[in-house]
Amino acid sequence: MALTSGAISLVKKFANHIQVAGTAATGGTGPYSYTWHYSTTSGFSPDSGNKADGATGLQATIKGLVPGQTYYVKMLTTDEGASGATVASDQLTVQTLPFEDNQNQFIQTPGLGQVDLRYSVNTISGLAGEDLVSGQAVKFGSDNKLHACTSNSDRVDGFIVLNVKKNTYANNDALEIARGGSYITLRATSALSAGDPVAIDPSCIGGVTAIVSTEDPCGQAMKTVAAGELVVVYLACPAL
Repeated sequence: MALTSGAISLVKKFANHIQVAGTAATGGTGPYSYTWHYSTTSGFSPDSGNKADGATGLQATIKGLVPGQTYYVKMLTTDEGASGATVASDQLTVQTLPFEDNQNQFIQTPGLGQVDLRYSVNTISGLAGEDLVSGQAVKFGSDNKLHACTSNSDRVDGFIVLNVKKNTYANNDALEIARGGSYITLRATSALSAGDPVAIDPSCIGGVTAIVSTEDPCGQAMKTVAAGELVVVYLACPAL
C-alpha cells in the first residue's frame, strides 16, 4: 500500500510560535520519520530551506514567527523502511496572534531600552568603557568594556537596558545589556512594518532603521510604526 500522510492540526498559537500535531502515516513499510515545514507562500513545496528547526515527531513547536503573520504549514513524512518514500500532508493555514506591548518592567509608558520581561531570555552585565545611555547599541572592546557601535557594519553585542534609577553611564559604571532572544524597546528612525529586519542607525542613540541589502540585521520589528516612534524589537544579535 502506498505511503499516505496523516492529518495535521493546530494545537495552540501564540505571537511568535505555534504548536501543531499530526496523526501517524499509513502504508509503505515503516518506520516513519516526520519533519515540519512552513512558509508565507501558499502551496509551497517542503524542502530543507523551509524546515522548522527541531520540529520532528507528531507533535511539534514552530518557533521564531512574526506576530500577526499568516503561515502555511505542512508535515513531511519519510518512510524509513524499504520504500524510502516521502509524502507531504495537506496544508494548514495559521495566523499568529498580534504582538501586544507589555510594559512590565518599570513604567506603564514604554521607554527607550526597556525590555519585555516575558521574553527577556539573554541579558548580561558589563562595564561601560565610555559615556553611554539606555537603548544604545554596544560592543565589547579590547578592554573588555562596552563601547558604542558607531557604524551599521559594527558587530552588535547588545543594547543597554533601561534602569529606572540610572539611564546614563560613565566609564566603569555597571550596566546590563539585552542580547539575542530578548525583546527591547528602541526608536524607529524610518517607517517599519511588523516583521521587518532592522539594523542599527548610528546617527540616533537607540535607533533602528529598515535594513538595506549590505547590512546584517540586529533584530526584527514586532509591529508597524512610523519614523520616530518607539517599537519593540526582537534581538537577533548575537545569536543564541
